[in-house]
Amino acid sequence: MIDIVKFDGKHWVERRSLEGPLELKNYESFAKQAGYALKEGGIVAIPNARCDEYRFEELRRLAGSDVKNLGDGRIFHNPKYNVWSMKAQEINTKHKNIPLTFLVYNMPFNENLDDKSAEQVLQDAKEKDCIIGITGPSCVGGLEKVFNELQELESSLDFFVGYSGSSAVKFGTNRKAINFWKKYLKDKGVGVISVSGGHRTPETKLDYLKNGFRPTVGRCYTRIGAPNVYSQEEFIKSLRENLNNSTKKDLKRNPFYAETMRHLLLWGVWDKLKGKR
Repeated sequence: MIDIVKFDGKHWVERRSLEGPLELKNYESFAKQAGYALKEGGIVAIPNARCDEYRFEELRRLAGSDVKNLGDGRIFHNPKYNVWSMKAQEINTKHKNIPLTFLVYNMPFNENLDDKSAEQVLQDAKEKDCIIGITGPSCVGGLEKVFNELQELESSLDFFVGYSGSSAVKFGTNRKAINFWKKYLKDKGVGVISVSGGHRTPETKLDYLKNGFRPTVGRCYTRIGAPNVYSQEEFIKSLRENLNNSTKKDLKRNPFYAETMRHLLLWGVWDKLKGKR
């Protein structure tokens, strides 16, 4: 029986332009890399990037009969590599004019939250019984002011992303995020997690070269208690409890640069020139 598993709370799987589709040719490549990095019983969360994007659902369809759903499909298991994939959504929104980035789990299959405002995100996420977190490295600059003004935010959180491997290119950002968690959330029942934040699944030798010679899924993770896998409800309940209790000593933090710089170049320059963003 597995007591402790590795949880990569955010990996984007592969590039996806606004129009789609997810540019992953072979689900087997992703499952194999996730299984190798996260080992037996590992979990990786795949977020939809916008309220009109469904990359997780695309991945589930690509996986086909190689995997088994736990519940409605928001969580599925690959028995060959003994790795779990689960749906997430990252929501870039604002409180007044201050950027705020949420990361939520337990979103229903084929549904996303609106990004209209931070207040609306919190309300909708609670109604859907989501596990609610903040991606600290993405918005740490304005967090103190938001927490002071948005009173219900602190009590609504289950976890806080204190480290992201892909944010290492923004020097000092991860350190500021960890320090914010220590100061404001460590003693409030809000756990801290480490995520890879990776954007690619290399499938050829050339891909591996461009990616810095290794995959990014599972490069960063959090050691948590193994969730109850008997039902979707029990899985989410135990995952929430485990994330509430995660601490800095549970984090595996590995910066990576090659894949992130490649993604920023393609996403920020090439896609815009082609009119895809």
